[in-house]
Amino acid sequence: MASEVNDDSELFIFDLNLDNGIYRGAIELNSELHYVIISILYTTPIPEKKMNSVLEFISRLNAEHSYGSFIYDFEDDLVASQYCYYYIESEVESFEMQLTEGLHLRTVLLNFYLPGILSVAHSDKKPVDVLNELELELDTDPRLN
Repeated sequence: MASEVNDDSELFIFDLNLDNGIYRGAIELNSELHYVIISILYTTPIPEKKMNSVLEFISRLNAEHSYGSFIYDFEDDLVASQYCYYYIESEVESFEMQLTEGLHLRTVLLNFYLPGILSVAHSDKKPVDVLNELELELDTDPRLN
């Protein structure tokens, strides 16, 4: 795990090897403003010609989920799952629980929805149809229940 430090924050960078490939994780901890940003990034670029379809897919996905979001890096054409929260310095247990749960959920959600993102990025399927297919699996996937 690599880390960078500036006056107010620390950035921890790590790799995750999951079902759908290798992901890059980043946790930014800002001690001045008391926030944490957790990002799990899929490191393979999305074809530029499919950017609009992928953006529609993640926009529809974000509209359905209130716990974090999916983002698109326009500079590098990458997709990530992100979650942030504020913490109270004296509440260490709450901080640790939110960090653990946030990292776990972001990883599980990106791992679950990435096949849909890739399907949209590498086929002519409509984002709404791919998302509907994945949503049918939600009730049967033990990782998400």
